[in-house]
Amino acid sequence: MNLAVIAWNVGDLIVIGAIITWALYSVTVKKYMHHLPSYAAILVMTGVSLSFLLPFIIIEWSIIGIPQMGNSNYLGGLLYLGIFPSLVALIFYNQAIAILGASQASIF
Repeated sequence: MNLAVIAWNVGDLIVIGAIITWALYSVTVKKYMHHLPSYAAILVMTGVSLSFLLPFIIIEWSIIGIPQMGNSNYLGGLLYLGIFPSLVALIFYNQAIAILGASQASIF
């Protein structure tokens, strides 16, 4: 398959950007993790990501409006995604980087 003839779309670019960002994140965490306790590092990473993503949230909400959060299913799903795959997985991944190194942890 020739990459030059593939019909690229916006989703492909988003995935490539996510891969590059995650690789940079893994190397950066390994480099600076020993300067902070693990929970402080997660707090710093959360602050950096929120400051980076906030302009995109504002643009999206100005175009399509602020989502209604009155539905309990919506809030439950949001809490589930915020706690387990985001927070808990990130804590475990940071520990894996500290123990195994960025290149080994990224495999998993």
